[in-house]
Amino acid sequence: MADDEAALAEVAFYAGDWRVRRDAVERLKDQAMLRTMAVRRGDDWRIRRAAIERLTDKTLLRRMAVNESNSRVRFAAVARLTDQALLAEVARNDSDSNVRCAAVEKLTDDALLAEVARNDSDSNVRCAAVEKLTDDALLAQVALNDSDSNVRRTAV
Repeated sequence: MADDEAALAEVAFYAGDWRVRRDAVERLKDQAMLRTMAVRRGDDWRIRRAAIERLTDKTLLRRMAVNESNSRVRFAAVARLTDQALLAEVARNDSDSNVRCAAVEKLTDDALLAEVARNDSDSNVRCAAVEKLTDDALLAQVALNDSDSNVRRTAV
């Protein structure tokens, strides 16, 4: 087993084709190796994302969700989190609308969802928030006042 992990790690680090490297990462179990692959600068984002999808280190996932420069890697980290405060921060502040959507889809607090539904600059993010709202008064407010017809229709 350890030899298999060592061989997989070698392929994950040194294979010439990113697809082969990603496939090796997807089979790795060694969390230390996955941590290394997740934060390795200069690596293809798809390899780093594969490592994040197998990572159990919540502290590193939280750090990657907020501080990582590549939005696809942040997206993968956000998808693994449940911390509502951090998800709210990402939903409010991330520069990428897809990452904000990923955070919104995991939020459970109606007040935070309402804030995003009313204030996000991207209509897709607002729609994602509206889809999760359960407060009829808030839904009515969005249906009457949002600038985007898709968001208004989603609220109905």
